Amino acid sequence: MLTLLVWAGVQWLGQTSLARLDERLADLAWSLTAERKDERRLIVVDIDEKSLRQIGPWPWPRATQAQLIDKLAQAGVSLQIHDVVFADARPDDAQLATAIGQNQPVLSQVFALQQGGDVSGGQLGGSLPWPGCPAPFETASGYLANAPAVTAAAQHIGHITPRISKDGGVRHVPAIICHQGNSYPALSLSAILAGGQETSLALRRGTAWMDADWRLESAALAQGHIPLDHNGDLRVSWRLHPDSLISLSAADVLTGRIPPGLLDQAWVLVGSTAFGLHDAVATPFSGADAGLHVHAQLITALLDGRTPYQPRIAPYIQALAALLGLLALWALRVGRLPAYLLPVWALGAATLLWLPQAWALTSHSIWIGWASPALFIVLSGLIMGILEHAQSRIDRDRLYAHLSSYLPEPVAAALALQSPSNAIKATEQQVTVFFADIRNFSAYAEARPPEEAAAVLHTFFSVATKVVESHGGVIEAFQGDAVLAVWGG
Repeated sequence: MLTLLVWAGVQWLGQTSLARLDERLADLAWSLTAERKDERRLIVVDIDEKSLRQIGPWPWPRATQAQLIDKLAQAGVSLQIHDVVFADARPDDAQLATAIGQNQPVLSQVFALQQGGDVSGGQLGGSLPWPGCPAPFETASGYLANAPAVTAAAQHIGHITPRISKDGGVRHVPAIICHQGNSYPALSLSAILAGGQETSLALRRGTAWMDADWRLESAALAQGHIPLDHNGDLRVSWRLHPDSLISLSAADVLTGRIPPGLLDQAWVLVGSTAFGLHDAVATPFSGADAGLHVHAQLITALLDGRTPYQPRIAPYIQALAALLGLLALWALRVGRLPAYLLPVWALGAATLLWLPQAWALTSHSIWIGWASPALFIVLSGLIMGILEHAQSRIDRDRLYAHLSSYLPEPVAAALALQSPSNAIKATEQQVTVFFADIRNFSAYAEARPPEEAAAVLHTFFSVATKVVESHGGVIEAFQGDAVLAVWGG
């Protein structure tokens, strides 16, 4: 009961810290197990430092951006996904709109959620054909969209709004964001719908034990659905190591210096890693990575049907893990494990509990949650150890009190402190024994009142004890009117 109360208090007070610990350890699992392979389905076209040196400073003319779209289409790209917002109307928007209308890339727009503010720019597009915006999706206060001519030419637009954690990491992205009653999908989701030539998307609540809280269903999806958490967010899968992605410089694409056939039927994600142009986010692989890598991970995870999620049964699995840890601690306590080892064992068990959590996340894209049951096990071991130690101190003090009433204090202390054993421990030692009594005390006691005789004995014993102990001796016994003392024993 005490463990439950302490655990509930820590959960209530430190819920944010526990969630942050869970996320940090998940980052560790991703970084240790990231898959390295030759990913050719999605290729990154990077507006990097080289591109800025050769083509010119950003922002490029819309004619240059239109040329990039046309070059990618000529190279055989089946779907272009642009992590770029073409904000602000410009004189050459018509040329860019023509390229967009002919090749139908997926464009981007940004909403204001965590950032706040109600400033809006450009024209929104790409809303889902839903009558409204259902729960659990959040409503944005502002947005930055593409120029009206650009938006009018595009059929598929997705938002690139992340949820940024306090440590700067991006682990969730809203699947849908609402604005003025319309629903706008994320860039990765819009890309999947565009690539599958499927626009219908249905929202359902999870009902089975292994379902997520919410799910988006569509025939264009690898598993027929996408799992969402209670906020309607996609969890980012970092299963693919960034080195697996092929990255081409935008300058090389514009000048035709790319390997022939590399982009044939591939999807291309156009973004920037140039200093000052990209949104820097923390990932399991880098403290300051480009935001386009978040979208690359989301898209490849959706293609493979491995978006991580927490099933509805997860709280019960956590409770079961905590209960098993408590039962193991109880069995060890009954088995006479030393009290000081109980917290150590609990800490080790909590650490090992992370391994199945990491395996489920990285191998099966299932998020269970480690911090809560681990905390319960550690607190259980700590409280059990404290209570066991306190009980042993109480038992030892009680035993010492009983023994010291008829044994010398050092002997009583030695017996109380030593561990129980059926072995006979005998030692040979040279000792000095002192015996002293009161001469003719029997005759004295017969002639005097009992109270006087008792007072004399008390005085004698008190003085004798002080003298013996001041010389390093130990009173072994008081026998009648005699004192038995020992030195060296």
